Amino acid sequence: MKNYLIVGIFNSANEFISLIIFLTLSTSLIHQQIIQKYSRQEENPALKCMTFAFICNVIVLLLRQMIHFEKYSGDIPTLMALFIVLQILFPAIYYISNKDESFIKGIKFFIGTIITMTVINLSGLLLIKLGISLTYLAITIVKSSVILILLGFTAAAIISFRTQIIEKADRIYINKNHHYESALFVTSLALSFFIIFQFLFNGVGHHYGPVVLTLTFINMFVFFRVSNCQKRRNIELSDELRKDSKLLKLEDSKANELKERLVRYFEKEKPYLNKDLSINEVSLYLYTNKTYLSKIINDNMGLNFNQFTNSFRIEEVQRIFIANRNLSIKELCNKSGFGCMASFTIAFRIFLGSSPADWCKANRNQLDSNEETKRY
Repeated sequence: MKNYLIVGIFNSANEFISLIIFLTLSTSLIHQQIIQKYSRQEENPALKCMTFAFICNVIVLLLRQMIHFEKYSGDIPTLMALFIVLQILFPAIYYISNKDESFIKGIKFFIGTIITMTVINLSGLLLIKLGISLTYLAITIVKSSVILILLGFTAAAIISFRTQIIEKADRIYINKNHHYESALFVTSLALSFFIIFQFLFNGVGHHYGPVVLTLTFINMFVFFRVSNCQKRRNIELSDELRKDSKLLKLEDSKANELKERLVRYFEKEKPYLNKDLSINEVSLYLYTNKTYLSKIINDNMGLNFNQFTNSFRIEEVQRIFIANRNLSIKELCNKSGFGCMASFTIAFRIFLGSSPADWCKANRNQLDSNEETKRY
């Protein structure tokens, strides 16, 4: 393995530099995807596609470093050089010429093309390693396919890019990045046409390495565009979370303030003594609406409005009973604001854990016992 890597480094210095660049960019994109996943952001199609494309480029370039092409004769090494140029070219051209909705709609095409190019490159490397040669007819077909693929890339990219220009033509201000994209778009296609036609007619020349490196740098531009887009999404998410946090704090503050006013109102004014008290009356008194008031009671006290009101009535029963132990259960019910004996009994069992009669008897005996103890 060590020998393979040593051979590869000296095999093509430009490809090795390209490998290191794509490896670095892929690592960064994977890290951004992890952040996106755990922050529960909406998926960014461009980030996902470019990560996949750059990883495929890393795999192919790494395997090319392990083969010493000078040992192999025939046209296959030249053809594989053509396909690696196409594979490096495609992500940059596709991203520059397709934005937003166009990019999202073409995800399957993008992934499918990258997979196809990767399989072709890996298959070619396998043929080279096994020493298998192709017939003249097969070579001719492959060369024709390369030209057709490049022309197809070019036609689709130009149409898409032209559509973008027309859409932006009526805007007073055009982002300066659009001018950079135009220049890189033309440069990428020009370099690709130059190197591929040179390969087809003159074989691999000394221009191959610089072209691969230049296309890699153009992909770096795409990387920075995708990363900046993702950075903006992260900032927007952070701002939204900050706003939500402020709203929650404000909401909590309002809820606590309303809860305190509600408790003060019940303690001072004792509206619960009215057996017909409704949440509408209380909400009007507190200058709020019944829905919000009901939510405050439910969320902060774990009770509904009737249970909250009955809790104060039960406390009133206890005060009345201590003041006058000779009152009947019916009188306690009426004086504390309960509308009927049924609700009175249910509230007793909920808040005091016994029936009114049992509670009165137990507490009467306790109070009598305490008074006798004080007397002696």
